[in-house]
Amino acid sequence: MEDVTHLEYRRVKIRGRFLYDKEFVIAPRGRFDEGFKDQGQGLIGNSQSSSHGGHFITPFLIEGTNQIIMVNRGWLPTEKFNYEKSKKRNYKIVEIEAIVRKTEKRPQFVSQNQPERNMWFYKDLDQMGKHCGALPVLVDLVYDPRKVDEPIGGQTNINLRNDHLSYLITWYSLSGITLFMWYSKFLR
Repeated sequence: MEDVTHLEYRRVKIRGRFLYDKEFVIAPRGRFDEGFKDQGQGLIGNSQSSSHGGHFITPFLIEGTNQIIMVNRGWLPTEKFNYEKSKKRNYKIVEIEAIVRKTEKRPQFVSQNQPERNMWFYKDLDQMGKHCGALPVLVDLVYDPRKVDEPIGGQTNINLRNDHLSYLITWYSLSGITLFMWYSKFLR
């Protein structure tokens, strides 16, 4: 498979089938999808709006090849983990729409992954790929509000900061104040 590192955050469509028997969960993880933002956030919420849960990572065999990639099917609250793992699976060929992702560095205060115990705390694509027999390629399914009783897709958190306006205001204000002080001291 070609190098996919330059494709991060690109939307792709892929045909193939999920290999549920090698599925694992990265937890704890918060929920980031559009549906969660639409629900609002209050002090009292239902289990679907809880931020305690995990991402279901499922190997995906690409149609017409023997290549397997990993798909983040989405987020589920912790109390639904056992239900999701026990339900009947669809092993048919499907087309998915997803966003390409890269590996992430282990956050400072997060435990090391423990593949031998199937405990995952962060996305290390090389380690995850070795564990489930997949290439070190991960895609996040896009959010689809029509899918109920499934992990909630759309867990790609793209939040680019744009502080240019605040910088502009700060530096022009400082320049104006400095000009006023210089004028007050030297031209009076």
